[in-house]
Amino acid sequence: MNNVVAQINAVPDCTALQVLVNNLTADMEAQIAAAIRQVEFTYTLAIPPTDLPSVIKWITAQIAPYLKQYNQAVALEVSLVTAYTTILAAISGKISKMNCTISVPSIPSIPTPPM
Repeated sequence: MNNVVAQINAVPDCTALQVLVNNLTADMEAQIAAAIRQVEFTYTLAIPPTDLPSVIKWITAQIAPYLKQYNQAVALEVSLVTAYTTILAAISGKISKMNCTISVPSIPSIPTPPM
């Protein structure tokens, strides 16, 4: 992330800054979308059967690994959005210093995890 902030701070003009913003936005959105897909995938794998003996057996054997994957995917989502927030703050600071008029994307939201 420090490398990205350094790239932002080194941009010489508003046009180059817009190109960098567009590239960073596309990259971050792709990473966040992949993390969201991982959360959704691991959640669908964690749905247990419906009869009680099978549920108990299934939970014992299956929930722990999927819950670990799910929690890792959620943590990745949060870290990506945190990094994205830091990058957008650096971009905003550079825009202010250079008096640029460029479009800056909003921070993607993390969907509420299923219960």
